[in-house]
Amino acid sequence: MRELRRDFWGHPMDGSKYKIYVFDECHRLSQEAQTLLLKDIEDGHPMNHFIFCSTDPGKVIKTLRNRCMDFEFKPLPPDEMRRLLQDVCQKESVKYVPEVLDEIVKDAEGLARNALYLLQKKVMLLT
Repeated sequence: MRELRRDFWGHPMDGSKYKIYVFDECHRLSQEAQTLLLKDIEDGHPMNHFIFCSTDPGKVIKTLRNRCMDFEFKPLPPDEMRRLLQDVCQKESVKYVPEVLDEIVKDAEGLARNALYLLQKKVMLLT
């Protein structure tokens, strides 16, 4: 975390206006690491933006949660998930069997990330 924090003060190499940091499953960061982030969030460079993703927000320290906007994502309905998978298959020139997509939609339980992962596994098995 200390090494990453050094990067917060550098400017983007590609001339971008912003630097985005995504912490997936941020509740897994130690309490000390979460506390270290507080100062950078409060006093950091305005070009830095932080996204904290968690499936267990109760484990994120309260002082960090209080400085964040909450967005709760709902599972995708099956018809929307199917359209997403069909769109990906079309754009990637992947032929699919509708029944296989139905199986993926069911197994993904409304989570697009899971559906895309399952689709990728199926495609890899076919190639």
